[in-house]
Amino acid sequence: MDIAELSTARSNTVNKILTNPEFGALLIEHGWAAFPERFLKAVANAKDTPSQLLLDMLPALSLDLKIQVAQQSKQPFIVPCMIWPELVRRWQPWEYGSETQAWEALNTHYPEWIEGLISWPMASRADHERAEDKIYSEYYLDPVGPIIDKLAANPLWPAFWATIAIHHPDEAVRENLIFRLVNPPRTLLQALVNDPSHLVRYKLIACYYEDEALMTDLLDDSNVWVRSHLAERVASGTILAHLTQSMDLFILSSLAHNQPLFQTPPPGETALLIWQKLAQHFYVFTEYSFAGMAALAQGKAIDWPIFSRWVAQLAENCPQLRDKTPPFRTFGYPATETNLHDIANSLFQFNRSLAISPLTPVAILRLFSQCPFEMLRQEVAQNQALPDPLIEILLSDPSPEVARLTLEHQTAYVQRHPDLFAERINAAGNVERRVMAGNQHCSSALLELLANDEDEMVRAAVASNPQASAEMLTALAQDSSAEVLSSLASNPHTPEDIREQLFNSEHWIVLYSLVRFYTYRPTELLNQLAQHSSLELREILPGQPYAAASLLAIMAHDKSVKIRRLVAKHPNTPDESLVWLLTGNDEKVVKFASQQLKKRQYRPSPRPSPKGKG
Repeated sequence: MDIAELSTARSNTVNKILTNPEFGALLIEHGWAAFPERFLKAVANAKDTPSQLLLDMLPALSLDLKIQVAQQSKQPFIVPCMIWPELVRRWQPWEYGSETQAWEALNTHYPEWIEGLISWPMASRADHERAEDKIYSEYYLDPVGPIIDKLAANPLWPAFWATIAIHHPDEAVRENLIFRLVNPPRTLLQALVNDPSHLVRYKLIACYYEDEALMTDLLDDSNVWVRSHLAERVASGTILAHLTQSMDLFILSSLAHNQPLFQTPPPGETALLIWQKLAQHFYVFTEYSFAGMAALAQGKAIDWPIFSRWVAQLAENCPQLRDKTPPFRTFGYPATETNLHDIANSLFQFNRSLAISPLTPVAILRLFSQCPFEMLRQEVAQNQALPDPLIEILLSDPSPEVARLTLEHQTAYVQRHPDLFAERINAAGNVERRVMAGNQHCSSALLELLANDEDEMVRAAVASNPQASAEMLTALAQDSSAEVLSSLASNPHTPEDIREQLFNSEHWIVLYSLVRFYTYRPTELLNQLAQHSSLELREILPGQPYAAASLLAIMAHDKSVKIRRLVAKHPNTPDESLVWLLTGNDEKVVKFASQQLKKRQYRPSPRPSPKGKG
């Protein structure tokens, strides 16, 4: 194949040329820039051209040719891929005295670009999903970023480019702009406060939540997500005190997890004042509402008459709730079971936030730990700031699930009381014994007892416990349960000779655990599975980041084309295997192998001349 012959290529014949076995070697040797302009244009316009191939050859196009291709291309995402990088590279906004002059110059000198940007302002997310192999990078989704990044390294450039960027029509660009700003002017931040996209305002809080004046401007934001993020991130006591007056459960739930407030132990007067207001809120459970809420969980059904009386009681204490604030208002619709279920769920989610928050005062946690509603007690059991008396109450809870969650999450208490498991073993059910067997604070004597438990999941928990002795693990290696052997394969303390024996297991779950264990460990032990009968198992092997070169060399000859594609893309695949893959008949295998060789700047050895010819 001769490069010069491609000058007459048409877009409908390009795919045949690209899949020609000789084309890969030609591309590696010469690069895209050596091909005729007519051929490059045909490649870009061809509908069947793979997306990754298209993006690889874009730098070889001239500006005029890019504009032509962008206007004629059959691919919907070609315009942003071509136009935006050129805009970043060629339009120099810092050459102009003001942002107005910069925009005027852009419209005057590059009208084709402006036309393209109006019709397709950015590569849409739908385009992203449609693109083959999802090859879009953030560079093409956010081309404004590179210019913003250059501003910090070029202090002589005018800073008005950032002000231009906040008027960009794509909200994703404006979102990313916030994280790139360095010492932005106040006027710029005020403009972002008023951005029409709530996602932009949300990101502004993530970066500038310590700026009290700026956050105050967002207090009355119309979007509940913005206000809830403000409640979770802001550190200003004045703003937090204002938010406690909200009647929106979503905002109050976020307030219960305010990290800046929690990261200043012990809580100051401001924190105590905020929690005092929150604890007295009408939505927090009281003893009188327990009976109604307990009925919600009875038989996993809601007793609507009892629940209706409970809601009415809350509304009686605060009459303005039903008509003026969520969740009691029905937006003009009559009350239905669906509406009542939404109310119940909202109330539970709010109280759940209080139950698991380490900020919640002990008085409220004690109230929740005595609630007849079991799901709420389960949430309290997971609170990392529980005092010992409440832990003891929850360990004696009549619900096995509450006791199990307490054992699982209150590790500091369990560590201080090593005899706790021994006291509970006789009355423990299967689930609780599994928690005991998997807890790293369980004593060796009790682990040895649980290693012989009749429940295979209990024995599996022992096999995965890092505190299990080598003798226990060796004994469990003789177990007939696939669950036990799978846990044994995943335990980093399992002796290596035992793990090697597990490669002979007939259970797929055991082999899968072995593959998962060696995901980030270079080893040739996985070579034993390279020709396994299970296609699903073989497909996992070339996806290992540290897959051995010897394993990939074997799998390069696999009968599955999907596996050969993975091998062709893997950076550890030997050069010889990649060259062999170039001879295949699958275009993606050839493409991926060609790209790998190009990255390594590999040049095949010259073929020897036939005898009798110099």
